[in-house]
Amino acid sequence: MKEKLTPREEKVATYLRQNCYGQAHARKSIELEQVFHMSGNDLRNTVNRLRRKSIPIASGQTGYFYAANASEIYTTLLNLQGMIKGLEAAAYGLVRSFDDFGGESL
Repeated sequence: MKEKLTPREEKVATYLRQNCYGQAHARKSIELEQVFHMSGNDLRNTVNRLRRKSIPIASGQTGYFYAANASEIYTTLLNLQGMIKGLEAAAYGLVRSFDDFGGESL
């Protein structure tokens, strides 16, 4: 059983399901920000919460869309995993940068 959606989450999920079903109908973030009168950050946070609640919101270079099949979900998963690796590399680089501060304590 899926978690209950907030009104904002329901609005975004319903819009994507009805208007952006499948990658061929993806919409760029800037377009969705205008539709929902929200910032890019708010949109990303809403999409993140929907995904955590098992709503199949996919994304790619063409924008956000409601996944029409498992392949679209899989492609989005690969993109997210690539982002995770990039964030891990950035965090590791910052950890190594502590050496530049000569053991200065936090």
